[in-house]
Amino acid sequence: ATEMLAKFDAYAYEWLGKMIYEKGWGEFFRSGPHREPFYPFMISLAMGIGDSLSISYHWIQKLFQVLFLLASQILTLQLLRELRIRGSLQCLTLLYVGFSPSIVGSSFSLFSEISSLPFVPARILAAVASWKSIPGASLAKVMGWGVASGALALLATMTRGIFQHVFYVSLIPFLFLLVSAWRAKTGKVALNILAYLCAALLIVQPGGVGYKLANKIHNGKYQLTDRYANLLYGNASKRARELTPRILLMHVASIPGYGVCRAFFSASECEYCQPETIEGIQSRELGALLQGVPEERQNARKIELAGERFLEKPLHYLLFMLIESARMFFWESTQLAFVQYPAWLKSLFDFGPLRNGLRLVVSALTFAGVAYLASCVLGSLRERR
Repeated sequence: ATEMLAKFDAYAYEWLGKMIYEKGWGEFFRSGPHREPFYPFMISLAMGIGDSLSISYHWIQKLFQVLFLLASQILTLQLLRELRIRGSLQCLTLLYVGFSPSIVGSSFSLFSEISSLPFVPARILAAVASWKSIPGASLAKVMGWGVASGALALLATMTRGIFQHVFYVSLIPFLFLLVSAWRAKTGKVALNILAYLCAALLIVQPGGVGYKLANKIHNGKYQLTDRYANLLYGNASKRARELTPRILLMHVASIPGYGVCRAFFSASECEYCQPETIEGIQSRELGALLQGVPEERQNARKIELAGERFLEKPLHYLLFMLIESARMFFWESTQLAFVQYPAWLKSLFDFGPLRNGLRLVVSALTFAGVAYLASCVLGSLRERR
C-alpha cells in the first residue's frame, strides 16, 4: 500500500498537527509563527479520530485527502461545464485528474498541496457566479457571493499564504467593471460591485489580520507564516550573484527538471539550480546580517535586505524569475517526496520512457492551454477596441 513518509517538511507538518492535538492552539501560537494552519489542523483532527479508533492517523489523513481529491474532481467538472468544454474532453480531463501521478501522489503525501487543490476551482466558480450576478441580482445575493468568495480565499490563504495575493489580483476585473459602470452611469451595477468587493474584503481582511494579530499577541511577530521573508531573501541573494553563460544555461536546462539538467551538467551544478539552494543561502547569510537586530524587527529587516539585493542587479533578478516561472509548465511528476509507493508502482514510475514521456506530453498540453487562453484574451481585447 502507498505510505506517507514523515520526514523533512512532512515531519514539520506532523509535528505541528501533534502540537495542536495535544497542547491546543495556544501553544501553536506561543511557539510560532509556524506554517499556514489549515493543514496542521487537518492532521490534528486525523490524530484525534485515529486515537479514538485505535488506528494510525495516517489512515484517516489519507481518507481526508482522497475526499479533497474527489471534491477537486467534482469542482473541476463544474468548471469545465461553465467553460462549455466538449463532453469527451471533460471525461478525459477528469480521468487524468484521477490518474495523474502528481495529483494522486499528493493525495497520499503528508504535505499541504492537496488541501489547497479544491479551493482553486471553487474560487474560480465563485468569481464567475459573482460576475454573472452583478448586472441584475439583488444586493443581498451579490453580497452573499462576496462572502462566499472571501471565505474561500481566506481558507485557501490559511492553506498556502500566496493565495492572499492571488485573491487581490482576482479583484482587478471587478475594479475595471466598477469604473466602466461608473462612466456609463449604471448605478445599480456600480452599487452591486461595491457591495461584492466590500463583502469579500470584510471576510479576507479581518481573517488575515486577526490571525497575524494572534501571532503578534502570543509570540510578538505580526506574520502569517515563518517562511516567506527568509525565502524572499534567499531568492534575491541567489539571483543577484554572478551571472555567466554557463550558469544561465544550467538554469535553462533545469526548467524541464533535474534529469534534463544532469544530461548536460554535473550534479553539483544542477543542484545549485534547485529550490533547496535558496534555503541554504538564507540560512548561511541571514545569521550574520541580522546580528544586533531586535527580534521584532528581523522580519522587516529580511525584506529590506531582499530589496537591497534586488536593487544590486534588478535585470538578473527579473531574468531568473522569468526562467524559474517557466517551471510551472512542468508540474507533472512521478517522483514525489513524502510518499512511498508499492514496489510495482515505484518500478512503473521509475520507467524512463513513461516518466519522461508523460511529463513532456502534459507540459506541452499545459503550454498549449495557456497559449490558447492568452490568444482568446487578446482577441477579446481587440474586439472591444
